[in-house]
Amino acid sequence: MANDHVSSVLKSLFLLLLVFLSQHHADSASIVEFLPGFEGPLPFELETGRWMINNQLAGYYS
Repeated sequence: MANDHVSSVLKSLFLLLLVFLSQHHADSASIVEFLPGFEGPLPFELETGRWMINNQLAGYYS
């Protein structure tokens, strides 16, 4: 039973490693300067981005 648990944990760690290795790193984020409904440039700097895995959105940040 303990061997099954160790095997399951190792498989999960291996899959997690594959996910991290398959991610494409973006060269740079997109800098947002204007937003709809806000007149003029933003008074602060806002960077947004997203990361994809196998052409599917895996997450985003802002």
